[in-house]
Amino acid sequence: MKHDDENTAEVQAGRYPHSLGSIIWGALLRFGVVIMVVWYMKDWIENYADWWVIAGVAIYGISLFPAQIQYEHFRRSNKRAIEATLCTSCRHFRSENLHCTLLDEHISEEYLPCGGEEWEPVSLDLTEA
Repeated sequence: MKHDDENTAEVQAGRYPHSLGSIIWGALLRFGVVIMVVWYMKDWIENYADWWVIAGVAIYGISLFPAQIQYEHFRRSNKRAIEATLCTSCRHFRSENLHCTLLDEHISEEYLPCGGEEWEPVSLDLTEA
């Protein structure tokens, strides 16, 4: 397993340009292909219960599991941006996808969409819970 510094260097080099949207898009694309293939295989497999097992394993193994791995890598490689930027304490920031909802832009360690000018603190209203 690589250290966080190596992961950050790979992200900056552009080798892992994933965003949450690209991870979901890739999973949906793989899911569609898997559905077409297992639907085609339905006529070749005699036992219908076996077909369901094969379909379930294929959906998880080809579509969902790689998306989980990519999302974990996304979270690890962007950990400093999630925890150490000014955006972390802003009410417009969504940490699950590194997104500023006010300006509809993604943030990074080097780029803050508003430059701190539109920053608003997260509400501390305890009655919302």
